[in-house]
Amino acid sequence: MFLTVVSKEIIGNLLSFRFTITTILCLLLMSISAYTLRERYERQLSEYNTAYGASVLQRFILLCGANCVYPCTTLNSEVSVSGYT
Repeated sequence: MFLTVVSKEIIGNLLSFRFTITTILCLLLMSISAYTLRERYERQLSEYNTAYGASVLQRFILLCGANCVYPCTTLNSEVSVSGYT
């Protein structure tokens, strides 16, 4: 009996016009927010790369040279310094 009442209430709420409009609004707002935040992130990343030039990893490898504690392949496979990859 209790399960029947609960299932009818849940189905009634899921099929209501208010739930449909709320779901559409939430999805629309999340999509707009994700698009806006992606653009903002790309702009901030570009500003950071412009301001600091070489990445932190490249500066670390240049400073420590052959005395790297970790193999450079675990940090970044694209960076190679004097034969060390």
